[in-house]
Amino acid sequence: MNSMTVDTQETLAIDAFAKDSYLNYSMYVIMDRSLPHIGDGFKPVHRRLVYAMSQLRLDANAKYKKSARTVGDTLGKYHPHGDSACYEAMVLMAQPFATRSPLVDGQGNWGSQDDPKSFAAMRYTEAKLTKYAATLLDEINQDTVEWKPNFDGTMKEPEVLPAQLPNILINGSTGIAVGMATDIPPHNINEVTEACILMLQKPKTGISEIMEIIQGPDYPTGGEVINSREEIIAAYSKGEGKVTQRASYEVDGDTVIITSLPYQVGGTKVLTEIADLVDKKKFNLITRIRDDSDENRPVRIILTLKSSKTDADAVMNHLFANTSLEASHKINLNMIGLNGKPEVKNIETIVREWCQFRQQVFERKKRFRLNAVETRLHIVDGLLIAYLNLDEVIRIIREEDEPKAVLMSRFELTDAQATAILDLRLRQLSKLQEHELRAEQDKLSKERDELISLLADDKKIRRAIVAELKVALKAHSDERRTLLIEKKPAAQVAADIALTPASDITVILSDKRWWRTTKGHDVDTSKLTFKHGDKLHSTLETRSNMPVVFMSTSGRFFSVIGDEMPNGKSVGEPASARFSLENGDNLETMLTYRAEDKLLLTTAKGNAFFVPGGDLNTRAKKGKEVLKLTDGDHALPPMYLEDKTHVIALTQAGRIIVVDANEINVSSKSQGVRLIDIKSQDFDANEDSLVQVLPITLEDTVEVMVGKRKFNITPDKLTYYVAKRARRGLFFENRGSGNAGITMNVK
Repeated sequence: MNSMTVDTQETLAIDAFAKDSYLNYSMYVIMDRSLPHIGDGFKPVHRRLVYAMSQLRLDANAKYKKSARTVGDTLGKYHPHGDSACYEAMVLMAQPFATRSPLVDGQGNWGSQDDPKSFAAMRYTEAKLTKYAATLLDEINQDTVEWKPNFDGTMKEPEVLPAQLPNILINGSTGIAVGMATDIPPHNINEVTEACILMLQKPKTGISEIMEIIQGPDYPTGGEVINSREEIIAAYSKGEGKVTQRASYEVDGDTVIITSLPYQVGGTKVLTEIADLVDKKKFNLITRIRDDSDENRPVRIILTLKSSKTDADAVMNHLFANTSLEASHKINLNMIGLNGKPEVKNIETIVREWCQFRQQVFERKKRFRLNAVETRLHIVDGLLIAYLNLDEVIRIIREEDEPKAVLMSRFELTDAQATAILDLRLRQLSKLQEHELRAEQDKLSKERDELISLLADDKKIRRAIVAELKVALKAHSDERRTLLIEKKPAAQVAADIALTPASDITVILSDKRWWRTTKGHDVDTSKLTFKHGDKLHSTLETRSNMPVVFMSTSGRFFSVIGDEMPNGKSVGEPASARFSLENGDNLETMLTYRAEDKLLLTTAKGNAFFVPGGDLNTRAKKGKEVLKLTDGDHALPPMYLEDKTHVIALTQAGRIIVVDANEINVSSKSQGVRLIDIKSQDFDANEDSLVQVLPITLEDTVEVMVGKRKFNITPDKLTYYVAKRARRGLFFENRGSGNAGITMNVK
C-alpha cells in the first residue's frame, strides 16, 4: 500500500522573518503597552485598571475593596500580563506624590515619597476610585467611545475612556517603547482646562496664547522650575526639551528648612548625599542635619548652619550643584493621536486635538440621548393611542390569543409600541392619565428639538462643551504647587567659588609657557624673575578661588582654579604639566572666568561668534574645542561683551564696520559667522584681514591711532559705520597712506 507525505512547512528567509517579527513586536509595545492615548491620557494597563474598578462598582462613594480583587479582575478579563507590574501601575495612580490628580483612593500602606516602593502587598491594601476618576467614566455607557474584544474575545473593553478633562496633560505619562519614549510632565488642572476652553472659544488660538495660560509643568511634589520663560516656551513649541526643578527652602537664622523636593526624589537619598558631602569634602558649613518629615509635612529637612552669618543661599547653591536637590526632567510629548499613530506633538496640537476628541465624545453622547428621546417619544405615542382606546385595548388583551398582532393591526402600532403596552399590567394600563402622557410628550419633543438644533450647530456644540468643562473644573480645581522662578542652574564651579575662601592673586605666564601666581594685585613686573632665555608673556589679576581660562592658538580652551597653580617666588612650573597640548599648539590668552557673560571670538578671516562664559570652564586635560579654525586662519584676542550692545571691527586695509551684537550667533563650538566681508584673494595676498574688534555702545567714543596720529570717532560719527553683519564696511576717513598701522580703543 503506497503512502503519500505532504510537506506543510513554509520556508522563509531568516532576515525577513526577524524583520517582520521585530516590527510586529515593536508596534505591539508602542501601541498596546508604552504610549498614552491623547483622549484619556492612559496607557492600556491604566485604562483597564480604572475600567475594571468601575465594573466592580468601586466609585468614590463605595466601600474599599481588596486591591488583589481589582488586579485579579484586570488580569483575568482585560490585561493578561504580570500581576506585580499591574499592581505597581495601580499604586502609582494612588500615590499623591507620583500622580498630580490621583485616580485611586488607597487604604493601607501605599508607599511614601521617601520610599515609593515600600507599599504593602496587594492582599493587604484596599482601594476604590477617586472623584476625579469619575470624569473619565461617567459617560462610558452613553455610546461615547468605541469598544473592542478583550484578549480572549469573551467580552468587550473600551478603546479609550470618555475623559471630560484633558488628563493627558493633567497627570502626564512616562514610558519607554521600541525606538521611542514618552515623558509628558504633569500640569495644573486649572491651566490646561482654561487653555482648552480658549481653544474651543477661539479655534485659531496659537502656541503663544496657550503658553500665556499654561505656565509649565506642575509637579505633585511642588518645588521650583528655574528655566527661563523662553526655554519653557521653546520646549512646548517643539514638543521636546528639558526643565530643571529644585527643592524649595526657607531660611530662619542659622537654620535652613527644606520644604519640598524635586519630582521622584526621596528624602533619604538627599540626607545621605548631604552627609557624604560633609564627610568626604569636609564641608564644614553645616553642623547638623535633621529629618522632621511626618504625615502632615511629607518633606521637612532641617539643616543647621555653622553660624547665622553663613550665607544660606551660597550653601544651598552648593547643595543644588552636588545633590539631588536639583534635578532635570525631560519633556517629550510623544503620544498616540486620534489617527492612531504615535507622534511627538507641540502644546497647540495637543490642546487642539484633545478638544476634537472631546467634541467627538460630546456629539456621540448627545446622539445617544437623542435616540433615547426619540425611542421614548415613540412609546409615549403608542401609550396615548392605548389611553384613547382603553376599553378596546383591555378587551383585546383579555380575549385575543395573539393580542400583539391584533393591537398592531387594529391601531396601526409598531412592534415596540405594542410590546410596551403589553408589558404594562392591567392595573397600570387602567391608570394611564392623558395629561401625564401629554406632558411627557411635550417635554421629550422639546428636548428632541433642542438636541437636533444643538447637533446641527458647531458653535453651539463648542459652547456646550465649554459649559461642561467649567462645571468639571469647579469640582476639581487645584492651586499650582510648582513655582516658576527663573534662575540659573547651580553650576559646580559657581557653587565652589561662593564657598571657597578667596584672596587676590596675579597669574604670571611666561613666553615659554611657565606659570605661577603671586599674592595681591598691582605686581611690579620689572622685578619678576624667569628661567634663562625666558621672559614675561602676560599677567592676569583674579581671585584665588576663581578659574583661570586659557585659549590656545588652535582655538581650544583650558581652565584651572587659581589655588591649584604653583605659587611663590619660584619660576613656577610648565603649563604642559597640567594641560595636554597638541604639537604646535600653545597657550595664547588668559581670561578671568565669567559664567554670566558672553565671550566674543573672532578670526583674521573676519568670522565671529559668542560663546557663553559658563561653557569655558573645563577640567579636561585636553581642554575643550570651541573655535574651529580653517587653514591659514588664526584667532584674535577674545573679549567679553559685558554690557556693550555693538561690536566695532577694523581691518588691515583700514575698513571699519559696526555691527549689532544680536546679529552674531551664540554657540558652544563654532567656526563663526561672517562679521565683515574680507575677500579671500586679499587675505591670501596678505593685503587685508581682521586685525581688531572691540565691544562698544553707540554712545562710546572710539579712539583711532593711525601711526602716531590720534583721531576720535564720536557717537554722531559712529553711526556712519553701522551696517548689517557680513558687509564690507567703510574706509576710515583718516586712514592715511602707505603701511601706517591703525589701532582702536574705547575712551
